Amino acid sequence: MFSYIWFIVILSAGSNFYCQGRELEIHLDENPPKSVTLMCMNLPYDETFAEWKKDGSFLPEQPHHRFSPDRKNLTISPLKVRDSGRYSCGSLTLKRFSKPIDLTFIPAKPSVEPSSYNQVVGQNLNLTCDQIKAPSVGVTWSRNDTRLQSKDRFTFPTNRILAITSLEKEDEGKYTCIATTKYGSTESDYFNVAIFFPCSKPSVQLQRARVNEHNNMSLTCQHLNGTSARYTWNKNGHRIIPSNRFVFLDRGHNLVILGVQRPDQGIYQCSAANAFGRETSDPVTVHVNYKSNTTWIVSVCVVLALLMCAVVAAAYFKCRKSIQAADK
Repeated sequence: MFSYIWFIVILSAGSNFYCQGRELEIHLDENPPKSVTLMCMNLPYDETFAEWKKDGSFLPEQPHHRFSPDRKNLTISPLKVRDSGRYSCGSLTLKRFSKPIDLTFIPAKPSVEPSSYNQVVGQNLNLTCDQIKAPSVGVTWSRNDTRLQSKDRFTFPTNRILAITSLEKEDEGKYTCIATTKYGSTESDYFNVAIFFPCSKPSVQLQRARVNEHNNMSLTCQHLNGTSARYTWNKNGHRIIPSNRFVFLDRGHNLVILGVQRPDQGIYQCSAANAFGRETSDPVTVHVNYKSNTTWIVSVCVVLALLMCAVVAAAYFKCRKSIQAADK
């Protein structure tokens, strides 16, 4: 009697590799071994011959199958894809067979180059699953681990290409291509797709078009779309440089002018830009309320005239009193 039957597997491709009781994975596209030898072990001493099964059925004779005289060793050479399956050996007398071992052919690991891709909303995108050399290998695609189907904007022009038309923000994510045969599958590393919006035309928003001198003023560059936008400001056609009085907030999205002065009056514009374009707003005029020099001069003249009138009046009354006193 015996407890268990097991066997050793020898792969031959220049040097021998021994494998006991575990699954085998042989890659189609990575120089697979030329032969495999299965060795049936632990048969009872009085058992002369071993028998072999593949996928639960007795193994048929094949020209590339070679058995040792006692059939305890099975050599498959040259190794072919159709040899993939579940092998077991055992005794017909005792009707006991070993635990099956899988001989599996899987495709080589595919790739999608480069590892990330930036696209603009509305554009088309084609992704290609590379490193697929065997024509029998099928390819499927997934986004964020969910398999993609051919519908609407997603199509598969060839076995290896995923075509996406009119990209939308929801198309962002991690894409994977999976190479598959009937014997197994291998998937690529994640491929990141990021969707960007080009900048739409901005507009300058301000609290009021007129501001009093020495007060603070805030202007905002407002726009609907624009991924990772950067902002610049112009006054009368000249670039505004950040300073102690001209303060840029939120990457220039807001412009704050501290202690507004009369020279700050003028025509303001903002621009929004990213890697996919640049747009400039319509001009907006800012007025500064201040007291002019003419008003100040008139005020001084009025005060001086009043003072002179007062002096003349005082002198007049004083002189009149003197004349009246002399007449008496």
